[in-house]
Amino acid sequence: MLDMTTMEILLDRDTENRETVLTKPEGNREIYSNLLKRNICRVVFEKVNGEMRDMVCTLLADFLPEQTGDSKSKSLAREDYISVWDINANNWRSFKVANVKHFAIKDA
Repeated sequence: MLDMTTMEILLDRDTENRETVLTKPEGNREIYSNLLKRNICRVVFEKVNGEMRDMVCTLLADFLPEQTGDSKSKSLAREDYISVWDINANNWRSFKVANVKHFAIKDA
């Protein structure tokens, strides 16, 4: 597991876009998951059909919908994808880790 010191080395501040950018966007699932659980993030990735997608998303508990007994699980069993809550679409979405082109923490 990565410690916060290691993660801080990978981050760079972008004041123009008001975000902290992951300097090596080819990061792994663990890095992305840890950052998404603590922040609202901007992820730019190539969709499976070749289109580019720019998404603001999170895994912060405050933003996730309330789980009910009849809710379908939205987590993908595949290790190469991450399921996230898309803040603008107000729905679950997923992205393939290897297709991430830009990953940043949105500033408040």
